[in-house]
Amino acid sequence: MSERNDHSSNTVNSASQPATEQQEQVRAGNNSSPATTIAIVGGAGDLAKKLLLPGIAEYAAMSGTNVRIIGADMADDVDYLAYFAAALEASGTPTETLSSLIAQSTYFQVDATSAADLQKLMDVATEQQVAGPILYFALPPMITARALKALEGVKLPDGVVLALEKPIGESLETARAVNEQLAKLVGEEQIFRVDHFLGLSGTVNIEGLRESNMLIDPIWNAQHLDEVRIVFNETIGLEGRAAFYDKTGAAVDMIQSHLIQVMSHVLADEDTSPSEILRMSKAVEARRGRYTAGTVGGKELPSYVDEPGVEPSRNTETWARIQLTVDTDRWRGIPIILESGKGIGHPRREISAVFRQTQDGAPANVLRLSFESDELGIEVNANDPSDPDASEWNTRITLSSGLVPSKLGAYGRVARSLLTGEKHLRLTAAAAEEGWRIIEPVLESYDSLPLEEYEAGTTPGQ
Repeated sequence: MSERNDHSSNTVNSASQPATEQQEQVRAGNNSSPATTIAIVGGAGDLAKKLLLPGIAEYAAMSGTNVRIIGADMADDVDYLAYFAAALEASGTPTETLSSLIAQSTYFQVDATSAADLQKLMDVATEQQVAGPILYFALPPMITARALKALEGVKLPDGVVLALEKPIGESLETARAVNEQLAKLVGEEQIFRVDHFLGLSGTVNIEGLRESNMLIDPIWNAQHLDEVRIVFNETIGLEGRAAFYDKTGAAVDMIQSHLIQVMSHVLADEDTSPSEILRMSKAVEARRGRYTAGTVGGKELPSYVDEPGVEPSRNTETWARIQLTVDTDRWRGIPIILESGKGIGHPRREISAVFRQTQDGAPANVLRLSFESDELGIEVNANDPSDPDASEWNTRITLSSGLVPSKLGAYGRVARSLLTGEKHLRLTAAAAEEGWRIIEPVLESYDSLPLEEYEAGTTPGQ
């Protein structure tokens, strides 16, 4: 252990020395305010490279915030400056921001479950630190749980923020254990449970549309709606993630981890918090399926069971749909549908509300809000004045518009929330646990629930 920890210290020095001259230039330039340190445990992983680091850079570029990154991971041979540069260049980070972030970045070899290693990481993270650093766990849930246990042996600096990627735990029982462990370490105001889906444009925009438009808010209830549907379907297949996905499946990977939380924000109002929506929610129906060989967007996908690393006997689903009821005055009596799948042809990624039909039997109006493209659509009925019977509807029209383009992506919003202390994207302990409470009866029903098959490139559940 001591030999490896000595090596960790050497790794920090060797990674940071090439940037020393750059660091002095940065401190002497416009970005001379004290930096906030973010130590990312799992900092050399895919999540950090593809999402978290670009998100931090995006917010830093927009706001001018001075950020110091410490990447912490198990490997002892990481060229973190090159790794960091590749991540930021791929995301289109402006050169000035890229140079500033790289100049202050460093790497620290760490065993996330070792109190001694975490103490050394905290010592490095608090150097020249005005406020408490952010310790971000970009790790699988059970490794995060073990790391939190190891933090009992670490002297945490005042004001430290512990940020955790979802899912929190792997079940209701383990989620409770994680939350109990967190409470032993720091106060709730110092805990950031991350769900970047709460930062997607669709989730953010539906709340703003409701709160600021009389056209929508008074009819956003069971009296006027027939159904609310939250869908996030993908064209991609397994993409080499069998080690994780084959033990998880669509219901846990997407619905439990993200869509249930999105639902709580879509249905909440000034009188009913997202946590209350979750407490009053219950799954009442479920379907599941698995893709077979097919073509998606011109790309051939093998059957899921033939993907490398898949164990067919697990009967892992690649598509899931659950129907919930929400027992509140506003939502009682209408179905709330959550759906997600892989290998889907022409997939939707949206929040949609289907309004009650008018008495003349015309098709229902539908409001659609895209998760990712800042687009709003409303389907309405109209008539053609040239038709002899112009008093009756005979034309279906979609009114669509791009919303104000977002300056930040989902992880840019996560970074903003981390660095400014805003609470909008923070999950409460109760919310993390309620997601598991809702989904576990669905998982228990799988023994008697058929595993439907759908050809990759098609849309299941029609």
